[in-house]
Amino acid sequence: MKAIFEKYREEISDIEVQRNRYGSFYLHFHSNVEITFVLSGEMTVLHNGKTYVLDRGSIFFADSYDIHGVIKNEKGCSDNCTLIIPIGCLSRFNFNRNNLRIKSPVIKNYELCKKCVDIIDNLVSNSNSVYQRECGTELILSMLLTEFDFSVYEFNLETELIRKVLSFIHNNYTKKIKLNDIAKSLGYTETHISKTFHKYLNVSIPTYINRLRLQYIDKVLKENKNAVITKVIFDAGFSSIQSYYRNKTKKVNKIE
Repeated sequence: MKAIFEKYREEISDIEVQRNRYGSFYLHFHSNVEITFVLSGEMTVLHNGKTYVLDRGSIFFADSYDIHGVIKNEKGCSDNCTLIIPIGCLSRFNFNRNNLRIKSPVIKNYELCKKCVDIIDNLVSNSNSVYQRECGTELILSMLLTEFDFSVYEFNLETELIRKVLSFIHNNYTKKIKLNDIAKSLGYTETHISKTFHKYLNVSIPTYINRLRLQYIDKVLKENKNAVITKVIFDAGFSSIQSYYRNKTKKVNKIE
């Protein structure tokens, strides 16, 4: 199961609403909670390797670091709403659920679904007040808290490790970092980190790092036509020109 860590999402502190989105959406994960409400039509989603079909009255809850994406959702065939809540707005919700994980990501309750969407449309989406948007979101989370079942889930430990590894990589990939550096920093064995990372991203840590470096180079060269490519290559963290071209030849510049 290949998924992208949406680093840009971690930098967004505002509550986001996406109304009636359609089409497929790549597999990804982030610290934000993402909740989708389906009032009509049908949507097929993937959640931690399992497929779910959402129809009238379905509520889909993707928790922090859950791997999720939309497989199919035809334009005009679904009235839906997605609420994306940054981790900074989840402290009370996480406290009230005692940091337990949701057992199943999908429930069906049309009345609750409609009530939540009404709150989103009338308060969260249209209010210029951050306080009002947060209050509306808190109300929705409090209602969902009584409907979903929660339990201790081992995925907590693994996703926490993935979060730490990705944070370390994205903050240090332009430096000469090795798996041993990550292991020492986080207090885990190299083997455990390597296996867990590959399990969730289906790629090795060195390959992931080199993909980030290639993306960095592409971005710099696109933004600055006068940039000296050899300097940019070393600034990106590659140890040599040959290493850059070897990885570029592998066509690993896209994080799958």
